[in-house]
Amino acid sequence: RGIYGASKFIHQKVKRNRFSKAGVYYPNRYHVHHAVMKAYKQGAHTLKPSVDLLLKHLKESQLADGSYQSRRIVNKRDTDQSTLYALHAMLLADLEMQSQLKPNIIKAFHYLLQRISSSNDEACLDGGVYFSGGTVIRNTLYWCSDAYSTALFLHCLVMIRNQLSEPISPSDR
Repeated sequence: RGIYGASKFIHQKVKRNRFSKAGVYYPNRYHVHHAVMKAYKQGAHTLKPSVDLLLKHLKESQLADGSYQSRRIVNKRDTDQSTLYALHAMLLADLEMQSQLKPNIIKAFHYLLQRISSSNDEACLDGGVYFSGGTVIRNTLYWCSDAYSTALFLHCLVMIRNQLSEPISPSDR
């Protein structure tokens, strides 16, 4: 039980690609990637087999424009929140894996930069669905937050600044 049992449960879902429908209240295809990577980074190293599969999925599921797309239901194929979760998950990876994912990281980062809205001296990302009302009403009762999306993007910016050995420039696209 405990960490081992939870890790085993998560790995069974990840192996069967059940992460796309894993969230009743967090209905985003990439939320599991984000949550598992956060747990792994904090010391849940028994998640390593799941981490490897999820990072492989991130490498393979990125769209040509650098975005990631959630499911049609609830999020209406959201790309902003999905790309944020995917980028954050990749930035939480070990440095060796980050170097393998660098092209994906760069493309996701540049995609999100293009999605920033600004006015006066403020800038934000439009909020994607980060919480919904459950299975029966999930398509009609859900919450989006520009502040949540912007804060997650800001965290990604800080991580990029602190972790990547080379800066990401427009020529890296």
